[in-house]
Amino acid sequence: MLRTLTRLPFKMAFSSRVRVYHAWQNADAELRQIQQAHERNRAQGRIAPDRLGHSYSQIGDVRPSVSALAVVVSLIGHCADVRRNDARWKQSRNSSTCHGW
Repeated sequence: MLRTLTRLPFKMAFSSRVRVYHAWQNADAELRQIQQAHERNRAQGRIAPDRLGHSYSQIGDVRPSVSALAVVVSLIGHCADVRRNDARWKQSRNSSTCHGW
């Protein structure tokens, strides 16, 4: 029972990390799709000059969410690295202490 309870926060943290990663990937794919459609339409002359602002605003609406999610994903990865390094440092510190005092 105790083992299950101690694993629960780790499972929740990992699942939230996975959800954030997938949200970032989906937002990035949406941004690429919008940019490709814009470039394709612009190259074929389908976008009227007075509609260019609207097309650029569609790209601008998606871009902040992609960059915000990228920051969250990098912070989550950084936090995991910090926790791993902290645990490694504590383990090495505990193994090198002199208990004879």
